Amino acid sequence: MQKGKGRTSRIRRRKLCGSSESRGVNESHKSEFIELRKWLKARKFQDSNLAPACFPGTGRGLMSQTS
Repeated sequence: MQKGKGRTSRIRRRKLCGSSESRGVNESHKSEFIELRKWLKARKFQDSNLAPACFPGTGRGLMSQTS
């Protein structure tokens, strides 16, 4: 049996090697994102699993908080 090829090993590797730059940085505290949330709420958009984020290379966007 090969060691380090299973699901648990992959999860551990993602935790150790994963950086916040590759996943996007949560920026929900900034005023422009607060205004976006208010705008979406006024239009009856409801999705609590999305958070505004800044991604390297592509810029700003919405990031899912769950997989």
